This record gives sequence, structure tokens and C-alpha cells, in this order.
Amino acid sequence: MKSGHPFRRNLRLLGLSATFCALASAAFALTLNVTDDTYTDSRQATPLGAASNIIIGNILSHTRTGYVRFDLSALPQNTTITQAFLRLYVNDVMNLAGPAGTIDIFEVNGAWTEATLTPANIPPTVATPVFTVAVAPSNKSTFLLVDITQAVKDWLTGARANNGLALVVSPGSSIAVSLDSKENTLSSHPMELEVTIAGQGQAGPQGPAGPQGPPGPQGPVGATGAAGATGATGATGPQGPIGPQGLPGTVAQFGIYTGSTAPTLAAPQGTLYYQPGGTLNTGTSSLYEYTGSGTSTTTTLIATGDNASGNWTSASSVFTTTAASAPSTPTGAPYSVVEVTGSAIRGFYVANSSGIYQYMGAIVSGNP
Repeated sequence: MKSGHPFRRNLRLLGLSATFCALASAAFALTLNVTDDTYTDSRQATPLGAASNIIIGNILSHTRTGYVRFDLSALPQNTTITQAFLRLYVNDVMNLAGPAGTIDIFEVNGAWTEATLTPANIPPTVATPVFTVAVAPSNKSTFLLVDITQAVKDWLTGARANNGLALVVSPGSSIAVSLDSKENTLSSHPMELEVTIAGQGQAGPQGPAGPQGPPGPQGPVGATGAAGATGATGATGPQGPIGPQGLPGTVAQFGIYTGSTAPTLAAPQGTLYYQPGGTLNTGTSSLYEYTGSGTSTTTTLIATGDNASGNWTSASSVFTTTAASAPSTPTGAPYSVVEVTGSAIRGFYVANSSGIYQYMGAIVSGNP
């Protein structure tokens, strides 16, 4: 990506150096690729993830910070890291206040992507840099290795999430550095992570079995085991003799009446009285229950139906509902009224206080 700044080439500067320790003879190294690399510019609000260079520095009131993250999925499980180096290519360096400056490298402590990172949403970093490196103009057009072993160990152990690194000019340094990004097609040297893993030799052949030792003393009796599974059901036995006849039971008394006026005559407790009103599509209908003890004239209005809509409402603490067809079981307590609309009559199902579920259909008129 081309920068819009007039000093495009002179302002892209960075040099990072570090001592690379010799690898142990039993170790081996892996090179891990960058997944995201970008930088932020304090005076540019748009993401710079597609830029061909990663610019770091403080120049002309611009503060630029680099960011990089690597994919660690290629590392074997239970890996022991002995060393990890950040490998980068410096394509330009400028120091405005002297021959050298320093760059601090921090672990990032929040999520980000190169496609969305701007000065408005930069993630925090840990308080202490994992490495501080001196940079000079002589580092231009060279590869540098920076020891970030501790950061990689933090990511693998879960001490910190792998949110990558932030490259920041140290306080007091006036320097600008330009690194190749993975989008750079001119020199094409994106940052890489060189990880050294402790090697493990192959297991040797199994040795011969030793002589069998003498038997040890008998151990204590173990605890009782769990109960076994239940056995299969046995065959049905012969039918026993017929027992004596029980006492006579009681039969619930329940009747249904209808009439054009409210009920006035006595009837057994639990009897229902249906009083249609108006026509099939106008007016209201009422449903009473004889609630007095034994046979009496005491009745309770339990529900009122609207003939036009077919909806029933309770007169007291009664549950009512409306349906197009009869339900299979009662649906409330102490009363349930479920209307069934037919072409010629308006019928319904009701469960009353006697626990009887009764269909109300074509009923002969007459007050009991």
C-alpha cells in the first residue's frame, strides 16, 4: 500500500537486533507464519492492514505503532520451548535525533485484527516490554532476530492469550522504522517466528523380562461389591381363589338440565343447568351448577357464554376456554368450559366440582 505522506520512504524506519543463542544438538526448530500484521497512525483513522510496510516511530506529530500475530497451531502438543525469535526484515531506518534509538516490544492484552485496527480501538498491552532493542541506520536492508521466548511460552501455557505483539518506540526516542509486511511484494520478507523445541530421542528396544519374584503375602479382604443386576421375571403363578365380595360402593349423581329462565326447582348437588339466551349467534347463555348439599335449590353461576363469538368467561374463580373440538381430558379446576360450535347447536364440555366431565349437546328444554 502506498502512503499518502510526502516523506513516504524516509519515514518508514526500524531496526531490531538481538543475540541468537546456539541450538542444543537434541533440539529442532519450526518457522511459524504471520496471520495479522499492521500498524496504527495517530493521525489516520482508517485501518492500515493492507499496507506493504509496517511503520513504527514518532515523526512530525505522528505516533505509529506496529502489531503482529502468529499462528501457533503447527506446534506439537505438550511442546517444550527452549527459544523463540521474531525474525523481521528492516527495509528502511531514519533516526531524527541521533545515531540510534530503541524499540519496546510488548505482549498485547486484547483482541484485534489487521482489517479493523485503528487508533480508536487499539488493544491494551502488558505493563513491561518483553524486549527492548537498539536501532540504527546500519540496520537498513537486513534481517534481525529478536528474542521473544517468554511471550511464546506465555501463549502456549495459557498465561496470556495469543494476541500477538505491539512494537512501540521507547519514550524519548525519535526514530522511524519500516518493516516488510506480509502484503509486501517488492522485497517480500514478512515477519516470521522461529521456535526452537526441545528434542526427544526415540525410545530404545524393550529389555528382557527379569525373573519372577516370590509371591507376596495375601492381602486383606476387599470391600463388598455392588449388587448385581436384577434377574429375569419368573413365570406367572396359578390364579388364587376368588375373594369375598366387597361392600357396596357409592355412585355419583349427575344430571343436566336446560331452560329459558334461571333454575328455580331443587336438584341433586352437582347437577348442571344450561340456560341458552338469544339466538345461536346473538345474546348470551349461562351455565349453573347446583352446589347445595344433597338436593336443594342452591345454584352457582359458573360461566357465561357469548353466542356471537362462542367465547365463555367465568363468573367467579372458574377456568374457561374455547375450542373447535372436544378435549381428551379436563383442562382446569374447579370448572372448565370448552365450547364446541356446531352448525345447528352450540355444545360444550364441562368439568364440575363433582369431577365429572360431561358433554353438553342437544338438550331437551325444561326446568327441573
